[in-house]
Amino acid sequence: MLIDLGTNGEMAVGCRDRILVTSTAAGPAFEGGNIVCGTGSIPGAICSVELRDGRASVQTIGGKPASGICGTGVIDTVYELKKTGIIDETGLMEEPWFDEGFLLSEAALSDSGREIRFYQKDVRELQLAKSAVRAGLETLLSRYGTSYDEISHIYIAGGFGHQMDVAKAAAIGLLPEECLERMEHLAVTAEEVQLSNDRQFQEFYMEYMYFE
Repeated sequence: MLIDLGTNGEMAVGCRDRILVTSTAAGPAFEGGNIVCGTGSIPGAICSVELRDGRASVQTIGGKPASGICGTGVIDTVYELKKTGIIDETGLMEEPWFDEGFLLSEAALSDSGREIRFYQKDVRELQLAKSAVRAGLETLLSRYGTSYDEISHIYIAGGFGHQMDVAKAAAIGLLPEECLERMEHLAVTAEEVQLSNDRQFQEFYMEYMYFE
C-alpha cells in the first residue's frame, strides 16, 4: 500500500501482478490550508503538540517563534484534544473552546504578536480530509479483494507523511489501527545486530575497502 497525503490523497494497493490506484480530494488541511491559524511547513510552523495539565506544549519547525500550525500539528492537536475529552468522537469541541478555540501559543511567543488557537472549524476541516483518505483506502482494499492482514508493506510518501506521527494518525482514524499494530509487532520481534564488535562485519569491511 502506498499513500501520499496532500490536497489530494493518492493511494495504491497491489503487487507485481496487479495494482489498483485512486485519488481523493482531501482538501488543504494536511498542508495547513483552511485552518484559521494554519500555515505551510515553514520555519516557525507548529509541527508537534502535546497537552500537559490542560496546556499545550508545542514544537515548531526550526525552533522558531510560532507563526501558525501546519498539517502535522493539526493531527497532533486533534489527537490531544480527543484524548483529553475536549472534543468528542463526533468532533464537537466542548465549551468554552467551541467559541474561543484552544490556545496553542500565546501572543508573546508568536512571531506575529497574536495568539495561535485551534478552532471548531479546524476540527471539521481535518475531519473532512481524514474521512476522504480513509474512505479511499477502504474502498481500494475492498475493490482489490484483500484486507490489511494481507498487506505486507505500507509506504507513506511526501514530507508531510515523513513527519507525521503515525500512532496519532491511526488513533484519530486517518490510518487503520492495523498500521500501528504492525509497527508494534515489528518493534517486539526485531532483533538488532551489533556491528561494532561483529567479527564477520570487520572481515567484510576490509574486503569491500578495495575499488573492485
